[in-house]
Amino acid sequence: MRSKACNQPLDKHQSALDVLTRYYDQLVAIENKIPITATQNPISFKWKDAFDKGSLFFGRASLTLNDGAFERTAVLFNCGALMSAIASSQSMCTDEELKTAAKFFQQSAGVFAHLKDSILGIVQQEPTPDLMPDTLSVLSIIMLAQAQEAIYIKAEKG
Repeated sequence: MRSKACNQPLDKHQSALDVLTRYYDQLVAIENKIPITATQNPISFKWKDAFDKGSLFFGRASLTLNDGAFERTAVLFNCGALMSAIASSQSMCTDEELKTAAKFFQQSAGVFAHLKDSILGIVQQEPTPDLMPDTLSVLSIIMLAQAQEAIYIKAEKG
């Protein structure tokens, strides 16, 4: 299930988001029964920085931890990113497309805001730059601005 959710490109559609959220739900269900930590049932989860393009100017390009909470955090980040991609893919010509875009931008903002508030309690070392609280805060604010733009366009159309 992880390879389908995390190791292949996902379309900008609700069905791709469903794959990610199903994987997240399965992680939560498994961890309620079998904790995944560095000391109990260690499983290595490796994630790469979403913004790293091989530059030497940023922090670490990837992070590997034996922690289910880290895996859930990374999957949630991908959910937020995919929500913003789905919102951006709307042509914004109809009221329905504008409502859909606003909804996904708002949900994406909520995901990034949640991660910003919880990341330092989850990752006990410096996270990759995409998971830094300041980065997550900016992403959340940008998504809210995008949602507001969609709502403004809808209101302007009448």
